[in-house]
Amino acid sequence: MDSTINIDLHLHTNKSDGTLSPSEIVKLSFNKGLKIIAITDHDTTDGISEASDVIANHPEMTLIPGIELSVDIPGGEIHLLGYFIDIHDESFQQKIEEFRLSRVNRAKSIVEKLNHLGLSISWNEVKEVAQDAAIGRPHIAQVLVNKNYIKYPKEAFDRYIGRLGPAYADRPKLSAEEAIKILLNNGAVPVLAHPFFMFTRKKSSNTSQIKTIIKQLQSYGLVGIETYYGKHGPNEVSYLKNLCKELNLIPTGGSDFHNSGNPNEPKPGDAGPPMSTYIKLKEFHQNITQKK
Repeated sequence: MDSTINIDLHLHTNKSDGTLSPSEIVKLSFNKGLKIIAITDHDTTDGISEASDVIANHPEMTLIPGIELSVDIPGGEIHLLGYFIDIHDESFQQKIEEFRLSRVNRAKSIVEKLNHLGLSISWNEVKEVAQDAAIGRPHIAQVLVNKNYIKYPKEAFDRYIGRLGPAYADRPKLSAEEAIKILLNNGAVPVLAHPFFMFTRKKSSNTSQIKTIIKQLQSYGLVGIETYYGKHGPNEVSYLKNLCKELNLIPTGGSDFHNSGNPNEPKPGDAGPPMSTYIKLKEFHQNITQKK
């Protein structure tokens, strides 16, 4: 790990599609020397309380409660990160419960399609892998690994359940404008996740498209861009840093760690922003909270 990185603002637990518990994520982050972390599970904040309890034993560490939302824009699906989530906001929790249910229905449809393709898996097997997590495609991918249909979870997305795969199923999602509004109303700071991997798990090189989308999102209230990302190379980081300066957006970052078992997966602390990012995010959060 680069010793200058002590912030990771993109970590997943087994409350969504990670494999480590919130407690384990905090302990791993502590062992990696991280000082500030954000738990950003998909469509759920269920891991925040457990992580908060554990991090209380590490006064030198700070936890930012976060979330990662899947939203629609013309041309596909993107992910938005929300930082400094108020997990006690009932209207917000009601909305993400709707997201969770849509994930369940989508996952059931994918299981059915996989069976039609000759890959015999059951819904009970998916639930067993997911445990009490918000069920998503990575849990289906893990079942396929467990049954030796594929070697790594990533193969499931490449071959079967990715957006262009034969077993893919869509689900209702918020528009980007609606999602950003919901985050801001909650007091959270909306940030675009992994811009060079917006639509698929394969890297885009279309910087013109990326900039156009970011400017549109900014018109809705976007505050930051995930610049220092586990899979962004030096050229992508440099481009996004300059774009943040041009558009007056906050450059955030994190590893997007899942502990999924895929080869070359970034680890906590492999990518992260400078301390100035945390200060700016906190200031923005405090400003919008005071206006509520």
